[in-house]
Parts: sequence; C-alpha cells; structure tokens
Amino acid sequence: MAAVVDIRRSIFAQIVAWAILIAALITFGLWLLTNATIQRTNALALERAVDVDLAGMVDIYAAAARSSYPTASTIASRFSRAMPIRPTICLPMPRAAHWRGI
Repeated sequence: MAAVVDIRRSIFAQIVAWAILIAALITFGLWLLTNATIQRTNALALERAVDVDLAGMVDIYAAAARSSYPTASTIASRFSRAMPIRPTICLPMPRAAHWRGI
C-alpha cells in the first residue's frame, strides 16, 4: 500500500510539485501567446480580404458609372473580368516501381 508523503518534509516531493507547477505555467503562457498570434493574424487577413473586395467593387462601380447606368449583368461581367479565377493544373503521380509497391 502506498504511503502519503508530506510535501513539507520531502525535498523530492517539493521538487516534483514545483516542476509540475512551472510546466503548467509555461504551457499556459505558450497557449496565450499562440492564441494571441492566431487571432491577430486572422484579423489582419480578414481586413486585407475586405479591403481587396471593397477596392474591386469600387473599381467596378466606377467603371460602370463612366460608361452607362450600371446593371447587374454589366457589374457581373466587369467583376468576372477584373478578378478571373485561374484553374490549378494537377499533374499525375509518376509511375515508378516504388509507387506500385514492387
């Protein structure tokens, strides 16, 4: 049966208790730092995305206003020309012997 050790009398128990406390504090501090960094990065990315979207919309409306009264189709066509989506080309994997399991 295990005996309960009085932490005030055992040097080893005190060292273990301090080590656990310090490890927990360091882990919590690193979590706070990581959480703050992630939140700041997400906020900056969101601000940049909104800025780009607003700039694109302002440019589309300005271009549409110069030519004629903007309709939904002219705005959509100018928006698609201003921000085209480019497909990504996926290359096939090489057919080497080590890929076939030989």
